[in-house]
Amino acid sequence: MASSQPERFLLLEGVDSATQKALESDDEDFYGHTLSETSDNDFDEDTRENRSAEVSEEEGDEVEYDPNLFESTIQSRVKSITSGKVSRTSEGSASGVLVPVNDPLYESIGRRLSENCCDVGCLSAFSAEEIYQFHLNLLEMSKDEKSMLLLGKLHVLSNAGDSTSHAHKKGPKRARVTYSYAFDHREVCKRAFIFLHDISEKQFKHIAKHLKDNGPVPMIHGNTGKVPKTTYPYEVTHGVVQFIKNFAEVHGLPQPSARRGRADVPPVYLPASHNYKTVHDIYVKSIMEKDASQRVMQYRSFVDVWHKCIPEVQFMTPRTDVCAVCEEYRDKIKTAVSEEDKISFTSQFSDHLTQAQAERQSYLDSCMDSKLELKRNSVPNFAHYTFDFAEQLHLPHHSHQVGPMYFKVGRKVQLFGICCDSNNIQVNYLVDESETIGKNGTKSHGGNSVVSMLDHYFSAHGLKESVCYCHADNCVGQNKNRFVIGYFAWRVITGKHTQINLSFMEVGHTRCLVDGHFGLIKKSYRCMDCDILQHLVEAVRRSTVNNIPQIFAWQWRNWETLVDPLFKPIPHIRKYHHFRFDASNPGKVFVKEHTNSAEKEVSIFKKGITAAKVRKAKLPAVLLPEGLTRERQEYLYKEVRPYVKFEYQDIACPPLD
Repeated sequence: MASSQPERFLLLEGVDSATQKALESDDEDFYGHTLSETSDNDFDEDTRENRSAEVSEEEGDEVEYDPNLFESTIQSRVKSITSGKVSRTSEGSASGVLVPVNDPLYESIGRRLSENCCDVGCLSAFSAEEIYQFHLNLLEMSKDEKSMLLLGKLHVLSNAGDSTSHAHKKGPKRARVTYSYAFDHREVCKRAFIFLHDISEKQFKHIAKHLKDNGPVPMIHGNTGKVPKTTYPYEVTHGVVQFIKNFAEVHGLPQPSARRGRADVPPVYLPASHNYKTVHDIYVKSIMEKDASQRVMQYRSFVDVWHKCIPEVQFMTPRTDVCAVCEEYRDKIKTAVSEEDKISFTSQFSDHLTQAQAERQSYLDSCMDSKLELKRNSVPNFAHYTFDFAEQLHLPHHSHQVGPMYFKVGRKVQLFGICCDSNNIQVNYLVDESETIGKNGTKSHGGNSVVSMLDHYFSAHGLKESVCYCHADNCVGQNKNRFVIGYFAWRVITGKHTQINLSFMEVGHTRCLVDGHFGLIKKSYRCMDCDILQHLVEAVRRSTVNNIPQIFAWQWRNWETLVDPLFKPIPHIRKYHHFRFDASNPGKVFVKEHTNSAEKEVSIFKKGITAAKVRKAKLPAVLLPEGLTRERQEYLYKEVRPYVKFEYQDIACPPLD
């Protein structure tokens, strides 16, 4: 019996031609015996009890099928499965196996081999490597492929002609199917067979029952081909598709052709101010207005239908902070005539991108370290902040903006954000144009304005850390100037911080967390009717719980009068991206061009200035907002007031004195 077992396995792999010939013969079974020679006497009863599984059923309920038809079918299916994934090597072959260190699958196989599967110890004949290789082959198969492989094996390993030697007292004689299990030319017990083929006892019984009831045919789930009860009717789905098409025709921007390298339908871009949720809300509202009794498709199904039926309708991605250096290199590479120039420009472009990625990674690492520090200590030793200006907002702003208002200059509101990356909370400074240092909203981005808001933030919203890390936009006029540098040097010398690290990201590669908070504010702003500053405050609050509005409650100070007599400007400040201020080295700034560059020490004390004199210096004088000129007030009253809701007109655009 054992000598014929290899033939069974080779049959599954479609390797041995002699076995194939034996299978196709009507006079021989799978072992090469004639049908008349095969009998129950060929099997030892003890072996049969330990090494076979029995599935009994009433004789009258057996399924009849053509053995020749099913035999040819199963052979072709098993060959197609094993030829692609299993039969590259014999099952369990360990040739060339590379086992990863601490592989859970390999470790579980080793633990199972240390256990006895039966009295004979079938698993002891196999190594962990060959079982591991076969399990990897099984993992490459789909569920249906693996089921067909097992169906084929059980079919050729079965002895369907066997029957019980006695009948029960009541009822007819039972028929049963027995299996003689084998793996890699060797007999194994049922438990070993199940383990080697990576299935459970329940899966084995399910496959064996399917084989007995239906023969070696694919296993099809009972719900296959049935329409779920939750499926939307055709009319509802068609209505959704038609709605999206009409919406795209009104609001979309059709493209002349598909993307480069693709031959599909040209896309239609919807405005970036919309998203799937806003379009679905409009769809629901239109259905309710048309017929409240009509069934409405829910959001997830709505998006799924969108992706499957009309994927060419897409949303624009706003391209902000485009790097001029990147665009310049792209143009140079495109227009390069010689191969040497193209290679040179490509190399320079690659170096620029590598440097930008390094600066980005430095920023992300600082944010992550500050988060971990805040989790460890309620009052952290160090914290990380990011600050920047957003595009100015205008009042009034309505969700359904009146056309002529696009040609007017509404009341301007500046938005300056400082995000504490340690806890992801951002304070947003809303400054009306009548509250800025200069007239009509001028001088809102200068050194005095930025430093005044930073000083207020550290005193009112900071985490009271001793070491501070800051990232900012690489804008010389707003952030990267001698007044901001002098202010941070003053904070370290006066003991407000022991160390400050100020970094600026590469121009064009400055997207950071503060911009994400600005984006949420803009979304909330677009969906609201804002006539006065208080409405903007509400828009900031509604954007996310992590956005905190801050209206004008601080003092503008003339920090330039404090910094100018004490500190010198840093030569060639534009080329440096990192500045470090340390209390142990007052009056000195350690600068680096890039995050991986060497530090350079720069002295910024003017002649005769010492740390003691800096500590004795008084706070600069307070600057009062200069408000609006009469011309600006007249413009707001005459041109903008008609577009403000009546109850807010005297607040947004008051009459002239």
